[in-house]
Amino acid sequence: MWSRSYLKIWGVFQFEQNLLCKLAVDLAEFFIEQGDELNSRGDRTLALQNYDRSLKLYDIVDEHLAARLESSGG
Repeated sequence: MWSRSYLKIWGVFQFEQNLLCKLAVDLAEFFIEQGDELNSRGDRTLALQNYDRSLKLYDIVDEHLAARLESSGG
């Protein structure tokens, strides 16, 4: 695992999945910002595509976290 070489990173993100979830959430937020920008310029179609991408990423994170909770007995 690449992060084992970087103890500070390993300390913050004990599991690689946490880092992947963080990345997915950051990307989702980016798509929302892009959607807002496009919407303010009047390009509703592209804005909606960005909002849809964001929702899909949030759904993936939600499913992942639910599966982790289930597997941990929570």
